[in-house]
Amino acid sequence: MQTQAKKTRSFEAWIEALPSQGRYSFTRSEAMEQLGLQRKAFNRVSGRLSAANRLARIRGEFYVVVPLEQAAAGGFALGIPLQLAGGVAQPLVAQPDRP
Repeated sequence: MQTQAKKTRSFEAWIEALPSQGRYSFTRSEAMEQLGLQRKAFNRVSGRLSAANRLARIRGEFYVVVPLEQAAAGGFALGIPLQLAGGVAQPLVAQPDRP
């Protein structure tokens, strides 16, 4: 059985892996279920990652992973352009002009 400390490190690794899977968002219940975290442990680690500009709580239990480039630049305002596709928030990418 994993300790809560190991689970919180697993949470950090889990959110770092999401962008490589094409995902930038998740819900609190999804993370808690997949990692077996208790609410208190989730709140502690998500608060720490939010303070480090690695995670942003958008509303309720909906969170967005801050891309590393943005975290290094001090995070981003919650007004960044996002598109929701199938419930997953992704940064908008400029589309080339089409003829």
